[in-house]
Amino acid sequence: QNLLFVSMDNLAQGISVIDKDLQLVAWNKTYAELYHYPDNFLKVGIPIENLIRFNAQNGECGFGDVETLVQKRLTHLRNASQHRFLRRRANGRVIEMLGNPLPEGGFVTSFTDVTEHIESQIALKEANIDLQNRVQARSDEVKSVNQELIQEINRRAKAELELIKAKAEAEKANHTKTEFLALASHDILQPLNAARLYLGALEAAPLESATQTIVDKLNASVQSTETLISTLLEIARFDQGAINPVLIDIHLNDLLLPIINEFCVIAENKNLQLKGNIGNHKVHSDPLYLRRIIQNFVSNAVKYTQQGKVLVCCRKRKDYLLIQVWDTGVGIPEQEQGHIFDDFYRWQNTNEEGLGLGLGLVKRMQNLLGLTSEVKSKVNVGSCFSIKVPLAKEKTLVEKITVPSTQTTFETNHQLLAWCIDDDPNNLDAMKSLLERWQHHILCFTKITEVLEQTQPPDLLLVDFQLGQHLDGLALIQTMRDKFDRTIPAVLITAMRDPKLIQDCKESGVHYLPKPVKPAKLRSILQSIK
Repeated sequence: QNLLFVSMDNLAQGISVIDKDLQLVAWNKTYAELYHYPDNFLKVGIPIENLIRFNAQNGECGFGDVETLVQKRLTHLRNASQHRFLRRRANGRVIEMLGNPLPEGGFVTSFTDVTEHIESQIALKEANIDLQNRVQARSDEVKSVNQELIQEINRRAKAELELIKAKAEAEKANHTKTEFLALASHDILQPLNAARLYLGALEAAPLESATQTIVDKLNASVQSTETLISTLLEIARFDQGAINPVLIDIHLNDLLLPIINEFCVIAENKNLQLKGNIGNHKVHSDPLYLRRIIQNFVSNAVKYTQQGKVLVCCRKRKDYLLIQVWDTGVGIPEQEQGHIFDDFYRWQNTNEEGLGLGLGLVKRMQNLLGLTSEVKSKVNVGSCFSIKVPLAKEKTLVEKITVPSTQTTFETNHQLLAWCIDDDPNNLDAMKSLLERWQHHILCFTKITEVLEQTQPPDLLLVDFQLGQHLDGLALIQTMRDKFDRTIPAVLITAMRDPKLIQDCKESGVHYLPKPVKPAKLRSILQSIK
C-alpha cells in the first residue's frame, strides 16, 4: 500500500478516489497542489461535497451560484456516470477531469494539466486558418493572374485572328490584282496583235516618205506598248508562281557575248565604248532568265550613260562567279539605291523614257533563281550592278546555249496555202492582210466546225491557242494532222507565256509564236517551210 501511495505521488496527474458514500479515501500530492488545498485540509473520510464547495468558492467550477455548482457535481457522482470535463482556470491553465465509477461504488478521478496540448491545438488551428487564408489569398492572386492571362490570350488570339484575316485579305487582293493583270494583259494583247500584223502589212508595201515616217512612229509606239504589256504579263506570272526555272551548266561566253554584240550598235550610236572581259567560266543557272537579268543591266548601263564606257566583266570567287556591269553614267543617289528594284521606281533626275518595271522584273527573276545582286553607284561618276551566280561543278557536261540570230532574210520564192484559225475576226483580217502582202494564200476560220469540214490539207496551220471552245489550238493541230495523216507544219499563236505550253509545242513539232506577232519572226518561220 505504501508503494502504491508513493507511486501515485510521483504521477504528473492529480488523482482522487472517493467511496460509495462520496467521501475522500485517497489522493496524491499533485491533486493537493493542483487545487491549492490548505495543509491538513485533505484527510480520509472528508465529504467530497466539502472539496467541491472549496473549489467552487475559489472559482474552479465556473461562474454561478456556489451551492448550485456543488449540487450539480454531486448529482453526477451520485449517478455514478462516467464523465469528462475541460476546465480553464483563472490562471489560464486548462485541466482535464476524467471520472470513472468503481465497481463497488465510488469514483476515481484524474486531473491532468492539458494546457500545452490545448495551446498547441489552438496554435495549430490558428496556423491552419492562417494557412488557409494565405492559400485563399494566393488562390485569389493566381485566379486574378489567370484571369488577366486569359484576357491577354484572348486579346492576342483576337489580334492574331485579325492579322490572319488581314493577311488573307491582302493575299486575296494581291491574287485578284495579279489575276486581273494577267487577264487584262491577255485581252490587251489581242488588239495589239492585230495592230502589229496590220503594221507588218503596211511595211511590206511601198510607201511615200511622209507616210513611212508615220508608220515608223506608229511601229515604235506599238513596240513600246507591246514591251509594257509583255512585262506586266510576265510580272503577273511571276507573282502567281507560274514559272519554274530550268537550271543547267552554262558556258558564260555563249551567254554574254551575244548580249554585248546586241548592244554594240546602240553604244556606237551614242559614241560609247562597250567592252567585255568575260574569261572562260561555267556557271549553273537558268540560261533564259540569267540572260535577261544581265541584258537588263547592260541595257540600263547603255541607256543612262551619255559619255564614257560600259564594261561587262566576271570575277571568280570561291564557289560563285561575280558578273558585273560597270558604267560611267549618271549614277544613283545613295538614298535612292534601296528602291531601284521596286516596281514603277524611276529616279526623277533622268529624261529617259520608261515605267520603271525592268529592275522589278529582275528582282523577281533573281529571287526565282536564288541569286543575290548588289548595286554600287555615285552620282555623276557611274554605277556597278553585280550578281552572284554559282559556278558549275567540275567534270560536268556543259550544255551550250544556242542564241538565235537576229538576221532575217525577207525574200521568199514559194507560195503557201495557210489556214488561220482564231476566234477574233480582227486578228484574222490582220493576218490575212499581212500574208497576202507576202503573196501567200490564206483561208480564215473562226469556228472549229468549219475547219473540220475541210477535205484538203493546207501547207501551214496558223492557230490561236485559246479558241473559246472545248478544243484548244494545240489539240486542234493534232486533230488536223491525224485527219490528213501527215505532219502539217503549224504555228501556235498565243498570248500565253507558259513554259509548259512552250515545251508541249516543242515536243509536238509546233512553232510557238507569242502575241503580239512579230512579222519578221513569222516570215522567218514561213521561209523554213518547204
